[in-house]
Amino acid sequence: STDEGRTSGGLDAAQAAHLARDLASFIDQVQTEGLDFADLADVVPEQLATHWQLTLDFLRIVTDFWPDILAAENCVDPALRRNRLLELQAEAWRENPPRHPVIAAGSTGSIPATAELLHSIAHLPQGCVVLPGLDRQMSDDAWSAAREDAGHPQFGMAHLLEVFSLQR
Repeated sequence: STDEGRTSGGLDAAQAAHLARDLASFIDQVQTEGLDFADLADVVPEQLATHWQLTLDFLRIVTDFWPDILAAENCVDPALRRNRLLELQAEAWRENPPRHPVIAAGSTGSIPATAELLHSIAHLPQGCVVLPGLDRQMSDDAWSAAREDAGHPQFGMAHLLEVFSLQR
């Protein structure tokens, strides 16, 4: 039985909504990064974390049930849809480059599918990618440190240049 406003797990409606929002963000992040939920079981070795097994049991919501729910509704995750549209645009331009200029400005390519689209634009006959705020003056040591620190303002630029196989 449940008390008024509480789930059988002891959560009130606000707590449950907060956890649901976090789960939705997790799903979006996995889709954004192009990862596979099936790989979750390999993230932490079984002998290292008993609580991880409980987490994996909970995450069966996304590994076992969520795909079935999406299939039944004939839907896809929004992040997966966005990724696929970006991939399709990149593929279309690779196969049939536009005759007009294509300029991408202001994106750091932090989403892998966006980085791939930017890479495709950069290779178009009239393609141009304008990198926002690339610091070409910082020392090589500072640049190396920025490439390793996800919190550094130049981290995204460094990663994008790696995708492009370019040096600063």
